[in-house]
Amino acid sequence: MANSEFLPDAYTASLLINKGLQARLTPVNDKDYRSILALYEATPILRALVQDVAAGLGLTVLSVGRDGAFFAPDGPDSLFAFRLGDMPGLANQESRALAVLIHVTVGALFYPTAEKLNDETYNAPPISEAMTISSLKSICAEMAEREDRAQLEGIPKELEPGWQSVLVKPESRPDQQRRSSHTLEGLVSTVFRQLREKGLLNQLPGPGEVMYTANRRYTVQLREVLVEKIFAIGREVLSREDEKNV
Repeated sequence: MANSEFLPDAYTASLLINKGLQARLTPVNDKDYRSILALYEATPILRALVQDVAAGLGLTVLSVGRDGAFFAPDGPDSLFAFRLGDMPGLANQESRALAVLIHVTVGALFYPTAEKLNDETYNAPPISEAMTISSLKSICAEMAEREDRAQLEGIPKELEPGWQSVLVKPESRPDQQRRSSHTLEGLVSTVFRQLREKGLLNQLPGPGEVMYTANRRYTVQLREVLVEKIFAIGREVLSREDEKNV
């Protein structure tokens, strides 16, 4: 019967999406995941079913290959859509705007050019929270200096409170035992923690300053979901900073 033939394929398509959405799951540590990926590559009907099931769930298929299956929400109303308000400690527009700018800074540090972002052989160097804070300040200073709105065309106006406040926001508060989202250090730490929990960054082992690397899931997401104009400005600023240090 056609129905009995369809159900196993539909189940397999759903299982692939299920595995792809698990942040810490990779084909390396899951034999079934590897088998389904191989079947996906060899079976056109399964590829079509994955597209259909994903669309029905409110997801877009970003990439499916040996490294895994990667999906993203197909719009702000998707069940899987992430909202800045979901992050702990983001009580106002300023902190939400700063969180976006931190994400932009992290992406620009890992991938300073569009070519490197799209180069499958490029290995992004590790970065730290301290590096992110320093670069964030440079990017926000550039934004604040661009008083001509034409120079900021394409950048959401909602981000303006972020770059206007970052240079006066305290970097840290020595009197506090816990990092606070009221400081740059605390907000940057919150963003990095979220990226790790979502399975987008890996923390390198070892003593000394904590360093992070971008993984395949993060790279694919960054290629598909970014504010291109502000990301380009971030790259431009960090490129100039690199030239100064040479």
